[in-house]
Amino acid sequence: MGQQLLVYFLSIIMLIGISTKDADAYYDYVTNLSLDRSVLNNQEMEFISRESSGAMAMNIRYSPVVALRKQIILARGHGLKIFDGWDENGEAHVTVITPPEFNNIIRKYIPMKRIEAIALRHSIQSSELQVLGLGKGSALVDGQKQLTYFIIVDAPNLIKIRREIYKEFIQQGGPAASWDPDHFYPHITIGFTSRDLHESDGVFKDVSHCLDPAFNLLVE
Repeated sequence: MGQQLLVYFLSIIMLIGISTKDADAYYDYVTNLSLDRSVLNNQEMEFISRESSGAMAMNIRYSPVVALRKQIILARGHGLKIFDGWDENGEAHVTVITPPEFNNIIRKYIPMKRIEAIALRHSIQSSELQVLGLGKGSALVDGQKQLTYFIIVDAPNLIKIRREIYKEFIQQGGPAASWDPDHFYPHITIGFTSRDLHESDGVFKDVSHCLDPAFNLLVE
C-alpha cells in the first residue's frame, strides 16, 4: 500500500510540473537502507599510496558500498556515477589528507612519503569508524542541480593522524595558521550524479550540514 501511495504521489508531482529532482523536499517518509558492517573492518585491507594524486587515504572495503549504492539508485530512481580516478572498477576510501591541503600547503614542508609513514605508524588501516548516517550534498554545476551521496563517519584515529602530521608540519617550519588538522569531514563516497561535490562547491560532509533525512542507514 505504501509503495502504491508513493507511485501516486510521484505521478501527481509530474502532473503539476514539479521536477522529480526537487521532489526530495516533499518526501514525508523514511526509507531504511542496509549497510554491511564489514565496511568497518579494514585492518586486513592493504594501505595504498595515493602519492601521485596528492592525497592520503584509508582504504575501505568496497563491496558494502556497492550494495548501498544499488539501494539508493533503486530508492531514488536515478543513476549514480562512481569515482574511478584510483581504480577504473571503483574503490572506497576515507580521504585523510586532501589534494588541496597537500599541494597548496603541506608539500612545501613535508613530503607525502613522510605523511604516509606517520599514518602507518598510527595504524591507519586499523582505525575504528562509527557510521553517523547517510549524507547527501547538492550544488548547481553549469546550471544543473547535481547530487553526491556518502557515508558520514566519525574517525578519532584519523583525526589523531592529522594532528600528528600537523605537529611535524609546524616542526618543519610550516605556518601554524595556514592549516587546521581538525577541519576534517571524514566520509566514504558512495556515488554522484555528475561529479563529486566538495567544500569548493559549498558541500560540507558532516551530520550538521548534509545528513539526508529521507534515509535511515542501518549497519547490519
